[in-house]
Amino acid sequence: MRYVGIIGLALAIGLAAVTASPASAGEPLVADTSLASANATFTAPLGWRVATEANKNIFEPPEGDAHLALIDVKAADADAAVAAGWAAYRPDAKRPLRLATPQAPYNGWKERRMFSYETSPNEKVVVYAMAWRAEWDWTVVIVEASRATFEKRNAAFSLTIGSLRPKG
Repeated sequence: MRYVGIIGLALAIGLAAVTASPASAGEPLVADTSLASANATFTAPLGWRVATEANKNIFEPPEGDAHLALIDVKAADADAAVAAGWAAYRPDAKRPLRLATPQAPYNGWKERRMFSYETSPNEKVVVYAMAWRAEWDWTVVIVEASRATFEKRNAAFSLTIGSLRPKG
């Protein structure tokens, strides 16, 4: 009889985890969690918080001094997509672009481009963006993180970015 109670509790907790929205809960994720946006699917890392709005998902690690934003945009090219992504994520950001590098198509993405931004050595931050196109829509990834947290949580950043696939 005791096992029935334990199984019931486990099912209730599992059902609550499935039905609760990570953004509305504001609680750290209890497991790596598959999520989707209008344009893409991806995995959110264990222990991170996820805030979801209409066209963007913002991930924050436990330290709170880093963010990974995934933003769905419509744009003519990668430059316009990244500009729209920054406007949706943090319109006041005005970092100078250091380098924009094309990347090869990969995992269903037809066009990809990486944008690196200038930072001061005293800031000790990592800032970059990526624009990936599948069909006619773009998914923009923006990373802003303290260098220490970025290095500590590099596997989690890689999990989310590496799991990013065009929807469908």
